[in-house]
Amino acid sequence: MSDTQSQESVIDSTSTSINASPANCFLTSASSSAFPLADAARALNLRPAVVGGLEQDDYQEIPVAAYRRGYLRAYAKYLGMDDRLVLEAYQAHNGNIDTERRVTPVSTARPPSRIGAWLFKLVTLLVIVGLIAVTVMWWQSRGQ
Repeated sequence: MSDTQSQESVIDSTSTSINASPANCFLTSASSSAFPLADAARALNLRPAVVGGLEQDDYQEIPVAAYRRGYLRAYAKYLGMDDRLVLEAYQAHNGNIDTERRVTPVSTARPPSRIGAWLFKLVTLLVIVGLIAVTVMWWQSRGQ
């Protein structure tokens, strides 16, 4: 009977962690209180405010949803938790609120004009002819 009860408790804890928020998953984890917030932030190369926001489901410090999921995954791994359960809890808690914002590139470069290309070629040709002329004049003055 103890095996059945332990399996039921594992199933119950899994289902409650999926229905809970990520902050509840972190709070119910015994290892979350073992690590100070500053140490976790230093180990994850994050600011303490970001790690504190993860523990409190306050994501104002992390505006991009992909970063949130990555930080949640890294923090769960740091605490020794199953990161899949934390991400499922995050998805269940936030639903489709996290819409990825696509960034459209702004094209500021204009195609080169034909006049500019011809002008560049003309100036280059004049510079080359001028250098040749100066070289010939120097060569002739040297011989006298």
